Amino acid sequence: MLVGVLALYGHQALVRTRREDQRAFASLVFDTARGLVTGQSLKVVHRAVRLPQSVQGLPGVPASGASYWFCVGPGPSYYLAVPLRVRGAGFDGPLEWVVRPLTAERMRAALSARPAALRRAFPHAVLSE
Repeated sequence: MLVGVLALYGHQALVRTRREDQRAFASLVFDTARGLVTGQSLKVVHRAVRLPQSVQGLPGVPASGASYWFCVGPGPSYYLAVPLRVRGAGFDGPLEWVVRPLTAERMRAALSARPAALRRAFPHAVLSE
């Protein structure tokens, strides 16, 4: 019984944290080559827990974030967003975001093992599976 209660509590905390992370992301404003872009204007097409090899070594992107959000913006434009908990603030502490632009080629390579995410990122492209 206690295990079930702890599992339910953990799941609820994870859902709450994910919802709060999404709200924090939507409120972001960052400068790009295309001008100011908001997190709200981006569509998250995939969240990964490991950084795909195709985007490893991208300047300023930590190799060990909690998650990696692959996003499509206006234009289309492509971004990798990494939420990072402020050190020492705990599991539900405030977030800092690292957001980096991706080329279409890097985005395709990063999502190549995820056909559904690839279709969401490139809805008008003819993709072979």
